[in-house]
Amino acid sequence: MRGSAAYQSRDGFVKRIRPDGTDTGERQGDVDRLSGRYVIEADLTQNLMATVSLDGTRIREQTPGTAVLKANGEGGLPGLFNAGVPGGVCLPSAGESRFSNPYCYNEQYATELDSHRTTASGGNQSDTDVAGASVKVDWQLDGFDLTSITAYRDVQVDIAQDLYGSPYFYGFIEQDIDWSQFSQEFQISGEAADGRLHYVGGLYYSREDATQRFPVDLLLVRFLSGGKVKNESSAVFGQLSYDLTDRWSLTVGGRYTRDERQFNPGLQQVEGYDYHPTIEIPGFVNLVTGAFGAPGTPIFPAGWYKRTSTAFNPMASLSYNFSDDVMMYASASEGFKGGGFTMRYFPPIMPDPGTDPDDIISYAGPEEAVSYEVGLKSELFDRRLRLNIAAFYTDYEDIQVTYVIDPDGPGPIGEFVPVLANAGTAEIKGLEVELSAAITGWLTIDGSLGYIDAEYVDFTADALANFPDAFSLELQNTPERTANIGATITFFDTEKGYSFGRLDYSYRDEQYKEFSNDPALLQSSYSILGASVTYMTPDEKWEMTFGGSNLTDEAYIVSGETSSEYSRAVVSRPREWYARIKYHF
Repeated sequence: MRGSAAYQSRDGFVKRIRPDGTDTGERQGDVDRLSGRYVIEADLTQNLMATVSLDGTRIREQTPGTAVLKANGEGGLPGLFNAGVPGGVCLPSAGESRFSNPYCYNEQYATELDSHRTTASGGNQSDTDVAGASVKVDWQLDGFDLTSITAYRDVQVDIAQDLYGSPYFYGFIEQDIDWSQFSQEFQISGEAADGRLHYVGGLYYSREDATQRFPVDLLLVRFLSGGKVKNESSAVFGQLSYDLTDRWSLTVGGRYTRDERQFNPGLQQVEGYDYHPTIEIPGFVNLVTGAFGAPGTPIFPAGWYKRTSTAFNPMASLSYNFSDDVMMYASASEGFKGGGFTMRYFPPIMPDPGTDPDDIISYAGPEEAVSYEVGLKSELFDRRLRLNIAAFYTDYEDIQVTYVIDPDGPGPIGEFVPVLANAGTAEIKGLEVELSAAITGWLTIDGSLGYIDAEYVDFTADALANFPDAFSLELQNTPERTANIGATITFFDTEKGYSFGRLDYSYRDEQYKEFSNDPALLQSSYSILGASVTYMTPDEKWEMTFGGSNLTDEAYIVSGETSSEYSRAVVSRPREWYARIKYHF
């Protein structure tokens, strides 16, 4: 039997402030997580073992720490909101005064990334409950093993977060998700040919059932998005490894996958046109009242929409052992990622008579990748030096991205609807070097260098229709150069215990954080420094660590989203100090 429990708590680091700069007392970006896991292993018979695992996680947090980096008061719904304020005081003709008028939405609510302050006044909740269980049964027979893995997982999510960052009125999104998954896998594995052949094969099946209620408030109109989901995935897989000689080894394998996605958007509807000010705007006129149908108007025709995709993905790897400590390899493999529906859309779709229902819902087809890699793995100088080098090339077909579109074409709404879509083809080439060296008995240095040359090669017609300059775009979240270096220094290892220090430095090149390469979400190159000191008692039962993370207090974008209305970023945590105590039973 094994049991573990963990509780993690951190204060929020982004302050919610009032327009005059005073603190509201609310925070964003806190951590409040309780989790546990319990495992029982039982030898049912001499050759039959069962492993039962139970786990659970409870999260009660505020929303991530965010910053509105761009606020556009002249486009989309914010522009219509400003036009509804009497007297034209929020229109461009009002001049600079509109940037201090509390009734207006514009650049006055944009903040600096490192300010760790926001004037957001909307939802501030991120609750999640996760429970899981699995049963693994291993049956050892003459010459081969049979394994069964049965698992179930349940996830409940309740989220509410502000979008626009205004203290006087707010737009928000909420998510209420109820998701469950059942999976079953059977494996057979073993050896043959006097131990020169190793094999594994199996069957896999999973089913997901979920309901997502996704309320959206966009200043002037409220609608309910989301829907019901039923997904099934099944696969047959196998892999063979054969030692051709004492030095050459060949591995081949393959996986056939069938995915079925089903989506029912029947709960989606227009909910109303009330705006939610924290201060009343006398004489305000909602210019879009009734424009998208009466409350209760469905956004999509109800019904189950289904897509099915299949793929066979092979792999092969050839390796050569120069010695017990040096090995060179080359591999080729294909990868497959299933497709998915776009679950959030607006305004309501009114299909023409005779329209095929399957042409109504936006769907991104499967993404496939072919990857080639050659490399060297080595342990030298009596295993005091570990050096690994890998060069790779990946060809992505129908790469899946999320980008925002103007759903009704050029018009008053603007680009704000996020859709999952196949953008086109991309090529990624790169080189990675990893090194670990025991310089002395008290000093070990490890590090890595990475270089990636990534570019889009072609785009789909839909991507070009929404982004005519797509060929100038860079792949998101793909820094050209990365580096990590760390050192472990042993202070003493005696009858008094064991103590060591750790220093880590990492570097990331500049990168865009979303598909359209919004300049507001361009993360420039940055570095992070961390350090810690650890002491372990002689009996190895107690372990105590004191350290700091992000010691240079670097503010960088973790992730981001953009629209014609605003650009919003999740901000990195600032410099923090921590203490950790472990007790080993």
